[in-house]
Order: sequence, then structure tokens, then C-alpha cells
Amino acid sequence: MELDKNVLRIIASETDVPIEEITGDTDLFDDLDFDSLDLINIIQNFEDINGLRIELNDFSECRTVKDISDRFQELSAESIPLS
Repeated sequence: MELDKNVLRIIASETDVPIEEITGDTDLFDDLDFDSLDLINIIQNFEDINGLRIELNDFSECRTVKDISDRFQELSAESIPLS
């Protein structure tokens, strides 16, 4: 999947790392010094933007920006009712 632009903007804002320096392979914890509070803030921002309710447990396996972007996209797709 392509990286979600909202996820990139949120991560850049939360970490003060320029968006151009964030790639799919960027490690949230090793490269961006993420902690659990950072992850909670990103989830809350994404919830606000997309009107979703997301559980922190949904991201327990996420390690890279691509992981978190893919997971947000999966959760967004799951929340859209099929016609």
C-alpha cells in the first residue's frame, strides 16, 4: 500500500521531523524515538481526522511508518459499510 499522507503529516508534526525525511522504512522507535504516548497522540489525531474509533492494541505489531500507515488504511477500509 502507498503511505497515507495524513499519517505522514501527523507523524511529522508529532516528531518535528520533516515529512521529506520520513519513509515507509523509518522505524518508529529507533529512528523517531517514539514512545507509547507518541503512538497514542498519533492514533488520536488520526481518529479526529477520519472520525474513527481505534484501539491502541490494533497497533501492537507496528514497527515502521509503513506498518502504521497500512494499519490505519486497513482500519479505515473496515469502517466503511459495504453497499
